[in-house]
Amino acid sequence: MQELKNMTEGRHALADRIIDEAMTSFMRHGIRAVKMDDIASALSISKRTLYEVFENKEELVIECFKRFQNHKMFDMRNYAEKADNVMDILIYNFKQKVDEIRQTNPVFYSDIEKYPALCSFFRNLQAEHHSMFISFMKRGVAEGYFLDKLNYDFIVSVLNASNQLIMETQLYKQYSMETIFFNMIFISIRGLCTKKGLDELDRFYHEYTREHKAQINAGDRHK
Repeated sequence: MQELKNMTEGRHALADRIIDEAMTSFMRHGIRAVKMDDIASALSISKRTLYEVFENKEELVIECFKRFQNHKMFDMRNYAEKADNVMDILIYNFKQKVDEIRQTNPVFYSDIEKYPALCSFFRNLQAEHHSMFISFMKRGVAEGYFLDKLNYDFIVSVLNASNQLIMETQLYKQYSMETIFFNMIFISIRGLCTKKGLDELDRFYHEYTREHKAQINAGDRHK
């Protein structure tokens, strides 16, 4: 595929439209369910034009995830610069992730495993973020929210291995991704927190569960 940065302005704009449409469709229907024909049709362009920008579907999928991750990191960095402390950042990230999960078809997550290049992309991304997560946790120690003298390098490795195990065992077929993410966060983070950190985490936990129950009740009333 031609590098996006080397494209003409018009072709770059078309690539952006394709990526936006493709990522929305992938998250809504799953990656495998969305065909290149579907994307071309949704954008009212020919399949030939689509293939002039992206040589095949796997390249398009990779580019979608690169753009998606870049947007997430940009948003997180902007928020982190204004946040008062690591718990604010942690809670913001949690809310963003839950919103993402709620808008995503569970098939989307299982489809990722069927694309070797995509799996490789996530492994590389995980390695790149490793030191960033450790820095975040050290900041939490300095601010008094996380316990000192823990091996945070080991902890990050265990969390990454847990995420991999969830995908390999397909736990998302037994539990919703929101349930998995919510429980993983609170099991993992609570063990790292000082009393100060636990107070913040528990405050958010009660707020979140109260809102979650209200959403369920509201949904029941509209059935």
